Amino acid sequence: MATNMLKHAFLIFRTYLDLFIDIIYGYFWEGARKPIPDLEKKHAMLAESAVTLAAKIRNKELKSEELVKACIERIQQVNPITNAVTDERFEDALKEAKEVDKLIETGLTDEYFQKKPFLGN
Repeated sequence: MATNMLKHAFLIFRTYLDLFIDIIYGYFWEGARKPIPDLEKKHAMLAESAVTLAAKIRNKELKSEELVKACIERIQQVNPITNAVTDERFEDALKEAKEVDKLIETGLTDEYFQKKPFLGN
């Protein structure tokens, strides 16, 4: 019986402690939140699915380099807020995108796209 009361008292204490901590942290950090900016028109393609973008690249409606540049610009715009990107290999990504564009210009077969739909390594 005493153990049950002690558990109940601890549960009530913990509930109020959590509420108090939430209020304190909310006071200090609520104003620090910054909203993620909406996509700009030039980055509208980033809202499309990867499958759709891969098809556009295959059909030469979109250059891989153009897509990678849009991704890099968006990362640079959003990362100061999210702090999600730890390895910025932008130059390598652009180099690989240019190689993919050259590869597509040579005229790849449908079989190649079946093996590598996103043309990655």
